[in-house]
Order: sequence, then structure tokens, then C-alpha cells
Amino acid sequence: MELAHIVIIAFTAGVIILFILDLFTERNLKSQIVSLGAMGTFVGILLGLQDFNVDELE
Repeated sequence: MELAHIVIIAFTAGVIILFILDLFTERNLKSQIVSLGAMGTFVGILLGLQDFNVDELE
């Protein structure tokens, strides 16, 4: 399994766990869910552009 897949699974699991905790506890975790989602977005962009090479464009 590639690093990108592991990172995607980890961020998705984190968001799901926080969502479930938010539903079944009295804690308000909505801002943490949004923050983790935003961080996951930027990490995904970083992983996607990691091997990007402008010299190989057609």
C-alpha cells in the first residue's frame, strides 16, 4: 500500500471517529473535524504534487 493511501485512510478514519464522538458525547468537536479535513486537503495536495515535474510536460 502506498503512503498516499495510508494517509487518506488515516485522515478519513480520524474524521469519522471525531464525528462519532461528537454524536454520542456532550463534547462539541465540529471545529476539530473541519480542521482535520482542511489539513487532510493540504496534505493530499502535497502528496499529489510531490512527484510533479514541470520538465516532463507535453
